[in-house]
Amino acid sequence: MDSAARLPDTQSAPLSLTPLTLFRCLNDDTRLSLVLLLHSRGELCVCDLISALNHSQAQLSQTQLSQTQLSQTPISQPKVSRHLQPLRESGLLTAEKRGQWVYYRINPALEDWALDILSAAARASESQIQALAGHLFSNCCVTDTCG
Repeated sequence: MDSAARLPDTQSAPLSLTPLTLFRCLNDDTRLSLVLLLHSRGELCVCDLISALNHSQAQLSQTQLSQTQLSQTPISQPKVSRHLQPLRESGLLTAEKRGQWVYYRINPALEDWALDILSAAARASESQIQALAGHLFSNCCVTDTCG
């Protein structure tokens, strides 16, 4: 069996992403952070996404930068996977399983209007993306600590 396998999603079907579906996908802080991080950094392993979200969440909680109530509980792999699932199902993201790890990226077949929206959101959220990206290189995929 090939160690690099595509996960079941909509990438082989024609994209039918509508503006309503896109905005529903982005109508959550965690999903928006995941999409913006992938938009700016390209392909990332789920363990790096978890690492970035957890470090960013802890940093915001400690410094009181956010007006929202943030839990001090780390974001788990199953929770992140639940956030990634509708993004894959909508065609916004693609996923590739390599061994035991899954790598995500923005679907290269996205239409220009959707890419324009993501680019505009990324420009408006540059400092948030930089804070997330500062915690990407956990090397969990290299050190075999991904679950």
